[in-house]
Amino acid sequence: MSATATNADQEVHWRQFYELAWYFRLEFIRKKIAEGEKNPLRLIRLLEQQERKNALAFDAQAKTYRWKNRDFPQKMPSGTPSIKQSSFNGKRLDIPYHAKTIYTDFIIDFLHETGDVDCIVELGCGYGHNLFEMYYHGGPNKPYFGGELTDSGCAIGDTLASFSTKQKISFYKFDHTKPDLSWLPSCKRAFVYTVHSIEQVHRIDSEFFQCIANAADEVIGLHLEPFGFQYAPDLGEVTKIQAEQFQAKKWNVNFYETLKQAEDQNILKIDFIDTEVFLPADPLNPTSLVTWHKI
Repeated sequence: MSATATNADQEVHWRQFYELAWYFRLEFIRKKIAEGEKNPLRLIRLLEQQERKNALAFDAQAKTYRWKNRDFPQKMPSGTPSIKQSSFNGKRLDIPYHAKTIYTDFIIDFLHETGDVDCIVELGCGYGHNLFEMYYHGGPNKPYFGGELTDSGCAIGDTLASFSTKQKISFYKFDHTKPDLSWLPSCKRAFVYTVHSIEQVHRIDSEFFQCIANAADEVIGLHLEPFGFQYAPDLGEVTKIQAEQFQAKKWNVNFYETLKQAEDQNILKIDFIDTEVFLPADPLNPTSLVTWHKI
């Protein structure tokens, strides 16, 4: 589970982006805690409420980020629009503004099918909201671990964990380009997953999957990542636009290629793949699914 040499790379801009993004969300959560909020799920929901009507925008004059009203052109009495754009199977579509895919429900259902695990690990967990929501939405009563690149993301996770006293949860630093799970305690059967955390890593290599596979005697992997254009490039208009944007932004271009390479190296066995089968928050960044197990 120790770090090894890697040919993976990630643009410096994207490595720094979320450090700032999570820092300002940490400030928001700390403010709510100072006002008396102590429940981790309420703190997550309050942050979501803030972001439904506001976005973090860079103030060039002040050289910092500020919350800026989204200023929707048409609003319902809620102050939000009635519809937003999403996509499915390569095609754009309009959906109700408050509709969304709850990835944690899907993961909980998946775990119900796979059987008991000793621990649950999310890599690139941000501030850990998926891990908290899994537990409070009926996920396994097992140890939860979050691996996150940013200090600010880990700080939010630790803050929320301090109020989630019945949940066994902890956060550690993790870098997709230099994968190292030496902080993970020894266990027999581990479940390791990612949700849109590989997307901003330009390239990963097989050491990423080797590191995960070394996490336990048995390992189940699940990835909810935007790799559809790498697997089924002709799926639809959105798929082609996503491919162009990922090339331009230097977001991930080799997830599926590297996953298949890991299978060819007998590191893992791919069990299931489906492309663009969820309703993404960003219509041009659709989510695809792959599951695998350690050989």
